[in-house]
Amino acid sequence: MTLPRKRVVLVGATGVFGSRLARMLARRPDVELVLAARRLGPLEAFQAELAQEGAKARIEVAVVDRERPKTLAPLKPFVVVDAAGPFQGQDAAFPAAVLAAGAHYVDLADARDFVAAFPERLAVPVKAAGRWAITGASSTPALTCAAVDRLTEGWTRIDRIEAAISPGARAPRG
Repeated sequence: MTLPRKRVVLVGATGVFGSRLARMLARRPDVELVLAARRLGPLEAFQAELAQEGAKARIEVAVVDRERPKTLAPLKPFVVVDAAGPFQGQDAAFPAAVLAAGAHYVDLADARDFVAAFPERLAVPVKAAGRWAITGASSTPALTCAAVDRLTEGWTRIDRIEAAISPGARAPRG
């Protein structure tokens, strides 16, 4: 029995982090991947590139701008992954629109203000939609918190944590 493909809308698909995630998702035959960004040309070029690399996912492209969240609902996503950034100073309008469209939401936010306010801002929309919303699924805070959890297992107290992340000299910037 073949399970239906899950429709994943990846916003920021042509960016540094989004393109890496898109390549990984494109290898999955159980995914319907919608590459989304603000400009159609780069999306179509990237779609062709993924097809040439032997993508197993069904791949479409769509123009989606976080500032215009109404462009999202017609795509009928199962989950929306927001890799567009930057998240500094952003409100919860886009994640709320994702939930209102009946989809789950996950982002790669690393902005302290956005991540810290996320649970309070999204509690009501999450409950109303019956969906999940996850923020900070990136190097920091997600991976750094996982490392801290593992390294401090059994500890009764942590006074302070300082974390820094720095790309290598040859790493693309996004």
